[in-house]
Amino acid sequence: MDAPDGETLWREIEAKLDGRIRPVLQVHGGDLTLLTVADGVVGVRFEGACVGCPLRPVTMAVTIGPALRAIAGVEGVQAEGVRMSQASAARLAAALRDAPPGPGL
Repeated sequence: MDAPDGETLWREIEAKLDGRIRPVLQVHGGDLTLLTVADGVVGVRFEGACVGCPLRPVTMAVTIGPALRAIAGVEGVQAEGVRMSQASAARLAAALRDAPPGPGL
């Protein structure tokens, strides 16, 4: 299967953001802006209440990154102002995946 062209890939990413990611962030007064898509790397910026949230790296590692990397043609995701190594993100995702669900989940 061929890689999608840039415009198609942009639309697929926007659709994923609009369908699953932005609604959750917007409930908390935040948002996410798609900035760039180049060479398989997606660039995003947190907006609103997300700007000062200390959980941005967790949100990137556990929610946004995996969701966008599931799209053909996306190899990486970077958020402006968010720093977390790939190794740390993988450890965090593994720890959360293996943790028992919380109450009501």
